[in-house]
Amino acid sequence: MLVLLSPSKTQETGHEHPAPSMPQLLGKTEKLVEKLRRLDSEEIGRLMAISEKLAQTTSCRYRRFRFPPRIEDCSPALLAFRGDVFSEINVDTYSNRDFDFAQRHLRILSGLYGILRPLDLIQPYRLEMAGKFRTAEGCNLYQYWRDDVTAALTTVLAEENHSELLNLASAEYCKVIDRSLIPAPLVDVFFQQRKNDTLRTVAIHAKKARGALCNHIISNRLEDSSDLGDFHYQGYFFDEQLSSDTELFYIKDEPG
Repeated sequence: MLVLLSPSKTQETGHEHPAPSMPQLLGKTEKLVEKLRRLDSEEIGRLMAISEKLAQTTSCRYRRFRFPPRIEDCSPALLAFRGDVFSEINVDTYSNRDFDFAQRHLRILSGLYGILRPLDLIQPYRLEMAGKFRTAEGCNLYQYWRDDVTAALTTVLAEENHSELLNLASAEYCKVIDRSLIPAPLVDVFFQQRKNDTLRTVAIHAKKARGALCNHIISNRLEDSSDLGDFHYQGYFFDEQLSSDTELFYIKDEPG
């Protein structure tokens, strides 16, 4: 089983691991950075719909990017991302065996890097996959990355003999994958809350639950989605009736 996650806008630097790896699509990342460097902070702000202060920080980060990356400027992706999903992944307690399992069983989708392994070294950045960023290769980042991300997933599924792809990524990010070319079942996971027979997704709770499930998989070295029925998190429990071979539902009942 190969697990997919989205990245987070919140990132930290200064983290290290004794056996880091380099992102596999750095050539295409460099092309994006070259284009982003030509934008001033005001243009960055309009492109990303962010505040002036954040735009200035983002612009400075892109001007400081180096290729090839300098180790001192980077952190492994799984340690660098600090958003809601990653707050539930207990990397501070991981052993080398845990990181090795994660390296083989987890991929993180990214607007700037395309696709990342947990120990791939990244420099701090901000670039949403769904942003309106035009490139010579396509009118958006989905077109820019789709073929390469799909090919990378196809390769790792074959090399690691994974029998399925477990999608814990957001709808924004998983759209980059050409599902018709993935040579394994793609299993989508949903965390929803039920009140008066109505189901709804509460984004903040669902994000944390996706991170907790990813942590559960890594910590217990789980290889198949059929092993995920006993997972529960802050009131979410597996719903066998709603679930199928391609969709897993975890439901949390709200007070009536």
